Amino acid sequence: MENPTQRFFEELDEQYAAGDMEKVERFLQTSATSFRPCCGGFNANYLAVLSEMGGFYRGTSKYTASVEAFCAAGEVITEFIGKDSMEYATNLNNLAGTYRLMGEYDKSSKAFEEAMEIYRNTVGTDNYLFASALNNIALLHQDTKNYEQAVECLLSALSILEALGNADNDVATTYNNLAALYNRLGEDAKAKEALARAITLYESLSEQSPHYAAALNLHAAFLYRDAKYEEAKETYLKVLPEVERFFGRNIEYGIACDNLRRVYEKLGDNVQAEIYMKQASDIYNAVYGKDHEISKQAVAVLKELEAGRNSCGL
Repeated sequence: MENPTQRFFEELDEQYAAGDMEKVERFLQTSATSFRPCCGGFNANYLAVLSEMGGFYRGTSKYTASVEAFCAAGEVITEFIGKDSMEYATNLNNLAGTYRLMGEYDKSSKAFEEAMEIYRNTVGTDNYLFASALNNIALLHQDTKNYEQAVECLLSALSILEALGNADNDVATTYNNLAALYNRLGEDAKAKEALARAITLYESLSEQSPHYAAALNLHAAFLYRDAKYEEAKETYLKVLPEVERFFGRNIEYGIACDNLRRVYEKLGDNVQAEIYMKQASDIYNAVYGKDHEISKQAVAVLKELEAGRNSCGL
């Protein structure tokens, strides 16, 4: 007999591979309806779907829906597995990541701390789950400008993962996070060295990682900063399909479009700059709302580009 959980993940992988995020969302919603217990009780498949929905909505920048899915999963785990379980800690780790992206730093920190304490009391600290939590909380420290703590977390995660072995994707992600952090700290040589390691590891994987786009994006930023605009353009153009394949046209896609606009302006191609700025502006409006400062700034830049085009046409 076919395992329904295995079949769900196989079909989900097929949907992601097709690259249509609307179909992925519909598949997840249909699966949730199908697996949801009608008269109470526990269904492991329903829990798996809720977790995947939380990750999907976070990746597609639909943060409120992501929180709702992870909270629903947390309620199931609390009732049927327990709040002192590895499963509850992992759900908290995921929820904390969404809160971080929303800028809800206090909620994120609280959830991370609770998750790590549960991991300490269940699976211990020398495993992939604890290393993943360290990686995630390092991003929170970076966002809140606690850079020394962020470095400590990433180096601890790296030590755990490299000792465990067979974790090239996680090691690559940790190096990529370190590169971004060193870049923030102005440690250019360390940043480029860590990024080179990350990209090499990502490109050695048998299956491409959804985090590869982030590494390419940072590499393109370094190229732009070094005034290597043609190389930066080519790299940003690689970022877009990588992001869209895994997450659709989410906020990272919009940021990459915005970065491409800057590159094309440097190259003197304001027509392409305007095209990509329009895409970025549409995404910012969809994610943040038209009244958000980022959205307003994007509209202002777009108007400047349009004005420049019109004046050249006179």
